[in-house]
Amino acid sequence: MNNFRLETYTGTVLDSQKHTQSHVYSEGGGGYVGPNGGRVEAATVKSYNTTRHDIFYRLPDGREEHVYFPLDGIALRNGNVITLIAAFRGDSTSGHYVRLCNHDTGTVYNVLDDATWRAMTAPDSTDLASLKEIKTGYSFLIPLAIWLALCLITISGGLYLYKQLPGSRELITKICLYAIFSLPLFFIAALLMVHGKSKKRQAAKQDMNNRLADELNGKIAAAVATVG
Repeated sequence: MNNFRLETYTGTVLDSQKHTQSHVYSEGGGGYVGPNGGRVEAATVKSYNTTRHDIFYRLPDGREEHVYFPLDGIALRNGNVITLIAAFRGDSTSGHYVRLCNHDTGTVYNVLDDATWRAMTAPDSTDLASLKEIKTGYSFLIPLAIWLALCLITISGGLYLYKQLPGSRELITKICLYAIFSLPLFFIAALLMVHGKSKKRQAAKQDMNNRLADELNGKIAAAVATVG
């Protein structure tokens, strides 16, 4: 499999800065006041902090680069030699940093958030095209076609016997009516078949996702081992 390609960038840390920002917001509150009184609820004030880690480093050719991560757990100091590993999907020129390796401490940091990981390892349009072979529409039409064929055969045969066997007309009429009113059974069968095909499609999609995740994990592990 070759759905991903990895690139590495090694350099020396020039500066490492962390910035923490507090965010305050409110939830709830409101109410009403009328001639006969009312009810007012105070809003609940909540807050959370976000951290941004800016890293400036110099490449071997003298160029300086800047990256930042919304992480607080990366430990760096000026002069550390680091390698950033970036992953790209297919031929895309837009990738994401997945690992930061500090050569001086031997520490490897995961710098890829869960949402980006899921987006990178999700099946793309080419992968999903193969799922079109698992057709759910036919699963609904097949039981309906069987029911129509059964009704036509039963009614046609019933009309013939209705004329040939006058004494059995009541029985033949019941059989024809049973065939017609059996539609709900075939409808349930159709729904079960559609549900089964949908589960099969979902399982195939999940299998694609797992294979993509395993491939990316394997390439990241190999890249870390190489730069380490």
